[in-house]
Amino acid sequence: MKSNYIISITGTKGKTTLSRLLNYFFLQSNERLLLVDSDGHYINGEQKSTHLDSVYNKQMATTVCPGKYLFELMHQKGIAILETSVGSSGPIGLGYTKHQTSVFTNVFEDHLGSRIKNKEELLEEKLKISLDKVSEGDTFIFNANDSYISKGVIERNNTDIQYIPIYISSRKVHYDIADFNFCMYEVDSKMIRATFNGKEFNYSLKEDNFSKEGEYLPAVYAILAALAVMYSYSRDVSFIEDLFSTLGSYVVDQKGGRMVELSSSKKDIDVILDFAHEKESLRELAAYARKKTTSQLIGVVRFSADRTKDQLEDYARSLAHDFDKLIIYDKNFPYQGTSIIQRSKDSRFIRDKKDVPEIIYQAADLVRNDGSVIKVKDETEAFTKAFQMSTDGDVIIHISNKHEESYEIVKGII
Repeated sequence: MKSNYIISITGTKGKTTLSRLLNYFFLQSNERLLLVDSDGHYINGEQKSTHLDSVYNKQMATTVCPGKYLFELMHQKGIAILETSVGSSGPIGLGYTKHQTSVFTNVFEDHLGSRIKNKEELLEEKLKISLDKVSEGDTFIFNANDSYISKGVIERNNTDIQYIPIYISSRKVHYDIADFNFCMYEVDSKMIRATFNGKEFNYSLKEDNFSKEGEYLPAVYAILAALAVMYSYSRDVSFIEDLFSTLGSYVVDQKGGRMVELSSSKKDIDVILDFAHEKESLRELAAYARKKTTSQLIGVVRFSADRTKDQLEDYARSLAHDFDKLIIYDKNFPYQGTSIIQRSKDSRFIRDKKDVPEIIYQAADLVRNDGSVIKVKDETEAFTKAFQMSTDGDVIIHISNKHEESYEIVKGII
């Protein structure tokens, strides 16, 4: 390899899931492999630094300016899979000039703040670090079910690069895929179908564990994007077929906090441990869990403070509709101030993180008003309550705080 092959992954959700899936596939090649994700940086699957190392030593997250880790490929060229957060659109930058493949997963209204105030601005900032940085002749892969991304691609009208839209057939497609390479998922047949320069690729998800037999759609999007990336890299369908034949052996890190399913030895219930922390991701998770439960769906959740008050209330109302019972945990309970729901808005943004759990609790409780929304201070206490109130056939969704700690809490109780 004469130069490094850089794969950049941006979007609101699904970046880490896709990064790790690609890492699994490319570890089977003979190339030196750099992975940068939200937990740290890795060489050929071995972790070399953590997220906290980056925060303490560089005063930034690993996924801000991910090119800071390209020194690992200085003496031996290879493939770089770089999870890229929107912070890289600021003055610090990406840490490199161009990438060969860029993936844009989705745009959700999350983590807005003083620099980026709405989805339109968020889209623009993410396009600057994704589509605008694709080398001439190389590839931009994007979610064609996302109206914002599709609109941005159409408005950019960059004819110097190649496009591979990915989409799910049951959802509206906002981009004309005629005469283009594409990757799509047929929900009814549970088949992935792709066309690359006239060559077809088909793959069934009927027995796929990673996507829960094609039922968990965020994982399906990751598979579609990984398929497109592998074609962009190799331009060889047989290369894709060889790697995809190993998908059945892919196992998600049980302590990674992303779509981990556990069963109890004490009750006939299932637990889903996940890191979803905004409305759309939680809805996808709840929709999948609804298909599994024969009884009630119990949520154990928390949210961070980097959201507007309106966002937090909107998330809470959504949770109240999607779950039968809801336990909100946060070390900042109990709140000692006045009613936050009635407080006048002096600012769009939460300034005191101690406000956050009470805002969520009050907004959700106003919707339910039946005692099914509970607030507790401690994560262990929260899951213990959920487990105690569960009955056979229930599913508990536990949104993790710190991945490994949450996993150990859940495993210790079930």
